[in-house]
This record gives sequence, C-alpha cells and structure tokens, in this order.
Amino acid sequence: MQVPSVDDRAALKQSQKEIKQLKRELVRKEKALAKAAAIRVLRKRLREYSGETDEDD
Repeated sequence: MQVPSVDDRAALKQSQKEIKQLKRELVRKEKALAKAAAIRVLRKRLREYSGETDEDD
C-alpha cells in the first residue's frame, strides 16, 4: 500500500472542506426553497379565503 504524499493529503483535505461547504449551501438553499413554497401556498390560501382572484398562477 502506498502512503499518500503531503500534496495528496492537502488536496484531499481541501476537497473534503469544499464538499462540506457545498453540502451546507445545499441545505441552506433547500430550506429557502421550502420556505418560499410554503409562503406561496399560504398566500394562495389567503387569496382564496378573502375571495380574491389569482391571476399569476
């Protein structure tokens, strides 16, 4: 078995750091998307309740 070089270990560590950052960003964006979808549904229900027409759907 070959021992990884210092450069290989540094590249691996950098890649792992980047993957972790991208995963956090994805979770953040998924939460924002879910929030936007919930707001859209609630607005639609409010319009239906108040008797307004929905012209943008």
